[in-house]
Amino acid sequence: MAIDPSIPLNAGRGTVQMNPLQNLLQVAAVRNNMLQGAALGQQINANVAASQAYKQAIDPTTGKLDQNKFASIMAQGPGAYNIPTYQKNAQDLANSQLTFQTNSQALAKKRAEAVAQAGVGLLSNPNATGTDYLNTLTGMLKNGVIDQSTFANTVQHISPYINDPAALRGQLTGMLANLPPEIQQKYVLPLMSTVNTGGQTNIVATNPITGAPHVAGTIQNSMTPGEAATPVPYFNPATGTPSVMTKRQFAAGGPQSASGASGAGIATGPALGQSDIAKASADRYNALTQSASEAPTAINGYDRALDALNAMSGNPISGGTGPAADTAHMITGALNALGFQVTPDDTANYQTLKKYLANAGAQAASAAGYSGSDARMSAFEHGQPDPTKMNPEALRGAIQYVKALQQGVIAKNNAAQAYLQAHGGNTATLPAFETQWSHAFTPDVMEYRNMTPDQMQAYKNGLSPAALASFKKSYSQMAALGAF
Repeated sequence: MAIDPSIPLNAGRGTVQMNPLQNLLQVAAVRNNMLQGAALGQQINANVAASQAYKQAIDPTTGKLDQNKFASIMAQGPGAYNIPTYQKNAQDLANSQLTFQTNSQALAKKRAEAVAQAGVGLLSNPNATGTDYLNTLTGMLKNGVIDQSTFANTVQHISPYINDPAALRGQLTGMLANLPPEIQQKYVLPLMSTVNTGGQTNIVATNPITGAPHVAGTIQNSMTPGEAATPVPYFNPATGTPSVMTKRQFAAGGPQSASGASGAGIATGPALGQSDIAKASADRYNALTQSASEAPTAINGYDRALDALNAMSGNPISGGTGPAADTAHMITGALNALGFQVTPDDTANYQTLKKYLANAGAQAASAAGYSGSDARMSAFEHGQPDPTKMNPEALRGAIQYVKALQQGVIAKNNAAQAYLQAHGGNTATLPAFETQWSHAFTPDVMEYRNMTPDQMQAYKNGLSPAALASFKKSYSQMAALGAF
């Protein structure tokens, strides 16, 4: 059935209602399309502007882009909003180029180092030939250690000398000298080290090719203040003592330098053997002091014996019939005065007295430091074989002599005390005193001091000039030592 054109479409139908939300979506889509179109247009304009800026910022000579000029042109046109993106891209490009250059340089150094190492191998081997070097380079090329360019350049430099070992070595040495410093440091320049020999430090340069070392310089070692002040023990031959000096003094010359006033060492103990000497001297001094303390008792006994002799001299003895009776009573009186028991045997009493005086004299002489002899003691000991022939004066002289020796013990003790006081109480110095005393002491001086003035004068008148001079010298020396 044909359509009647006079009838409107949808005639007879109800009215259609539009959805408002749908209308809004349609409007938004239209606007989005418009924005995208605008952005696309801006991008196109920016790209065009960038192209124009590139043309103006490119250096026609070098072909390099002037980034500053490019950014300045871009900022004046539609491409301004894209400047950060372009700058980042430019920076990334610069970084990539720098990395490429760095890697290229590192690779070039590695290749140069490989060539240098091969050259060092040849130079260090006296039997190597040019063919050996070429074979080494060829192997390095095959293994990718060096490239074709490095291989060709190296071969070009050495080819004229390939059959001349001496010239080839000279050429290789020159090539090594032209290498970068860091490669020369490793393969060409000497390896520096130091060797401390105590007093100095040697700077040693070792040839990296031959391995031969040589001393390139010397530095004198010095000490820190603390080290210089460190004490060093040593034996001082001048004083015989263990001593210390500073390490600086020891390094400057040892004990010889320490002997000077400005660098003297310090003694840390007595001189070698002085402790033994001091102990032995102290023992002798103690024995002397003990003998001196006992001497007054002995002297008192001798005085009583002399008094007994003086009382009997020239007096008749009751019941006696001659000299024998007088001497017997003198011996008895002396023994009683000295505290000895008397027997009826006169000869035995005489032998007892003689033995006692001889022993007492020897002990007193030893304690007094006297090693001489006296004629009076000898006359008494050897001149009378029995009491009937004994000379009373010999007995008196013997007792006086032993008494003088006991007084000498006291005198020596006085002098020793004075000497020690003057020498800090150091008993190690006593041997020097003992030597001086032995040269000065004589029992005659002590006997002289026991005499009356008339006896003193008579004694000096009876001496020869030489004996009198010796007596006066002994008296003066004993007095100077503090005996009286």
